[in-house]
Amino acid sequence: TTSQDQNYEGELEYGKKHGKGVYTWPDGRRYEGPWKDDTQHGKGVYTWPDGRRYEGDWKDDMKDGNGIETLTDGERYEGEWKDGKKSGKGVYSWPDGRRYEGQWKDDKQSEKGIYIWPDGRRYEGDLKGDVKDGNGIETLANGDRYEGDWKEDKRNGKGVFITSDGDRYDGE
Repeated sequence: TTSQDQNYEGELEYGKKHGKGVYTWPDGRRYEGPWKDDTQHGKGVYTWPDGRRYEGDWKDDMKDGNGIETLTDGERYEGEWKDGKKSGKGVYSWPDGRRYEGQWKDDKQSEKGIYIWPDGRRYEGDLKGDVKDGNGIETLANGDRYEGDWKEDKRNGKGVFITSDGDRYDGE
């Protein structure tokens, strides 16, 4: 059975959205994809009137599985989702060329990751949210490198600084 009410066009089963369909909310949001028991379920595309877009897996009306979310300012996340939140492996990129690759939990960067800047800087290591904290390696654009401990985004504790010429400085 199919329905064509003011908001939904698609397949129905026992009076519920079930199968392929398109639902448009009065505010302009739109979902196109599979439905199961009146919920978004499967690979679908959700768009907002301001230009945001999510394309990927859905389960019980929530982003769940793999998907790509693009924001209006050009920021983009591609990776794993759980219960509507970024969770698992993913890559977040900014329009200015910055990029984060790593683990996510509850919409926040977590554990270990890699930050890459457009000027050639790179950090790989432990994080607390989006802050360097724990052990990590920072490589600067000129090739200088710091390997060691970090606390709240600052070099702190044991570490080694190695210049691009190979000079080495150990310290705390």
